[in-house]
Amino acid sequence: MTTQAGDPAWLVTGYAEVRDLLSDRRLGRSHPCPERAARLSGSIRLGGPAGGHASERADHAAMRRLLNPAFSARRTAALRGFVRHTAEEVLDGLAAHGPPADLRVCFSRPLAGRVICELLGVPYADRDDFAAWADEASLLSEPERSWAAWGRLVAYVEELLRGKRRRPARDLLSDLAVAESPFSVAELARLGAAVLFGGYATTALRVDFVTAFLLACPDQRALVQRSPDLVGAAVEEGLRLASANTHGIPRYAHADLRIGGVTIREGDAILLNVPAANRDPGVFPDAGRFVVTRSSPAAHLAFGRGPRHCVGAGLARVELAEAVSAILRRLPGLRLAVPVAELRQVAGTTTEDFEQLPVMWDEHRCPS
Repeated sequence: MTTQAGDPAWLVTGYAEVRDLLSDRRLGRSHPCPERAARLSGSIRLGGPAGGHASERADHAAMRRLLNPAFSARRTAALRGFVRHTAEEVLDGLAAHGPPADLRVCFSRPLAGRVICELLGVPYADRDDFAAWADEASLLSEPERSWAAWGRLVAYVEELLRGKRRRPARDLLSDLAVAESPFSVAELARLGAAVLFGGYATTALRVDFVTAFLLACPDQRALVQRSPDLVGAAVEEGLRLASANTHGIPRYAHADLRIGGVTIREGDAILLNVPAANRDPGVFPDAGRFVVTRSSPAAHLAFGRGPRHCVGAGLARVELAEAVSAILRRLPGLRLAVPVAELRQVAGTTTEDFEQLPVMWDEHRCPS
């Protein structure tokens, strides 16, 4: 295929192939000659090679060691109460706003923003700034604007890190600031900015999609309302179908390899299309439908696989489950305010968020 940037790349869409290549150590994000590497798009974060070719694996492992304690099962479980309380408070605000409302603005983004700020130690009062930078950094076709926004986000996190080095608190940025590591403050700032971006923009997007699927599929929603233990399965099904990145996960071949009868040469660019893999009919019967009773609901690849499996997957699942549970309990009459066919996604971005997610409900106040 030819990428958006006009360069050649291999596109992989089959579930088995994508699953295996996600954990294949012959692939990486770096390239031995970055200036000659195929560009995939104008994206600052996903458009081309990243990291040092010789040190990529060691650097990635060291960064994971820094992040793992903050996203451990114990820390995630400890945050569940905060997530639940926050979801309730945000729904109070939604009720005060009254119908109709944009669920993105009134629920998904405030919830994701407050949770990631709590984890990282980022002032929630700065949300308008970091939200704008995250939105612009996700642009695919305006590289200068994307680079500038990402630079502002990283500079903002770097300033926070320097302050936390002087006055550490109980949060992830403080942990990064005082940890003994081989990374500079600038490198740690890029890591912190990536966590802030993912925990805010990507998580909010997934809340939107899971909610939209439930509202668009009343039979499946009714199943979950009758059997709340299906909330987790509904979350997994929404993750399978949510298009967090339809452009593909970028990789570069670090050695010649053969996949699906095709030889891929060292240095070739590869796009692992997770949304296509998650709709592989050989793995997911009736793959285009939202079905909360699938036999293996967590078999999807939405969080990746292998060494680069999303470090925040556990926390994201907690946020999604608490969001869905709170909405179904407190707003049982919630519905889309427009037909599904009229929902539009933002083109030309890595996240492809909804432009709006307008909703209505019959109650003028959320029940307690």
